[in-house]
Amino acid sequence: MKFSLLSSIILISSSLIIGQSNWKQLGRPFGGSIYSITEISGTLFIGTSNSGIWCWSEKDTLWQRVDGGKINTDVYCLIADSVNNIYAGSLGNVYKLSRRYSSEFDTTAVDSKFKLEKFWTVQARKPKDRINYSIVISKDNSLLYGTDDGIFMRVFDDSLLKPINNGLKNVSINYLFINSKEEFFAGTVSGIFKSTNHGENWEDISNGLDNSNIRVITESKGTLYIATHGGGVYAFNKRKNQWSNISNKGGRKDGIPNPYISGLVCDNNGNIYASTYDYGVYYSSNGGLSWIKINGDYSNQKIYSIYLSKEGNLYAGTLGSGVYEIITSKLNENHSMNSKKDSYNQKEKRKKSKQQF
Repeated sequence: MKFSLLSSIILISSSLIIGQSNWKQLGRPFGGSIYSITEISGTLFIGTSNSGIWCWSEKDTLWQRVDGGKINTDVYCLIADSVNNIYAGSLGNVYKLSRRYSSEFDTTAVDSKFKLEKFWTVQARKPKDRINYSIVISKDNSLLYGTDDGIFMRVFDDSLLKPINNGLKNVSINYLFINSKEEFFAGTVSGIFKSTNHGENWEDISNGLDNSNIRVITESKGTLYIATHGGGVYAFNKRKNQWSNISNKGGRKDGIPNPYISGLVCDNNGNIYASTYDYGVYYSSNGGLSWIKINGDYSNQKIYSIYLSKEGNLYAGTLGSGVYEIITSKLNENHSMNSKKDSYNQKEKRKKSKQQF
């Protein structure tokens, strides 16, 4: 009986400190918030609050500002297209870093490697007070900008912006997402909307949401997930045609205690990673049935953004403490080992319970 109790304590403790030594800090490029992250071939780009865009590479292990001081406002979103152009959304403007930067500067000299200001161009300029919170690229290379004043489409190589807001009940857009079926999704401050005709019309699909302030939209293995500001994480139930809370419904102990979710990403194996504004990063390997906090050596639990690379590296952007990195394959190996031990322990407890009766 004593051995069983001790084993349970050890197992619980090991699950609570999963990932404890695997986070690696990539330095502090500056003292503000990191709102957005993207990556190209091992080079990390971050969008910051009032300090433009910075770059870090595994080879050089240093941060350098790469916008030449052109972008002095908050950079809310960064996205790389299939040919390595980078788009940045900020207050009033959308900027593009041409793919030509990868071949036209001297990659052997660290100092010149980061002098990329000449490769940045303005893609969308009016109106000046529009905030570009989200950018996505469709299969036909059209750019969609999600702003606090609606959704705008820019057809490839065309400078004209076309508003596509028919059916939206609120035009304050937090996030845009396009799935593999080329269905468009828009997360607003008052619900989530879907378009099956390239943004010409939008349908409200917010049924079942207790909180409609949508911050992030993603998908894994055909299931749609959203992060909300104040309601936690939701999954869409196709059979019931409604959303279900999978992170903190009913104050569950194996959920996410903070309902203010800042980031949400999924890997190809169906694992879900969620960041919070005050309680660090959590992940689930079973579709949100249970969540585990990814503890680590970071003292700052205020996570403003997360990004998952194709190689499985998870990056967390913080408020004032820079960027942290963890290799998710190691994390999942540890969790798998602990899950097997926990399953064995539960079986042993059931056996002993039957023996007592």
